[in-house]
Amino acid sequence: MEISDLTNELSDLGQEITQGVKSSTRVVRSAEERLRRLTTMMPSSSS
Repeated sequence: MEISDLTNELSDLGQEITQGVKSSTRVVRSAEERLRRLTTMMPSSSS
């Protein structure tokens, strides 16, 4: 395998990792938002 092939493979891998991180970040932010809403609703529901 040539260096240019390895460089392309690493570039592709880097892009896949970046997409995975972005996707994970979206999931975490969504979960945080839902938890925040849930915790702000709990005191008023339990009254």
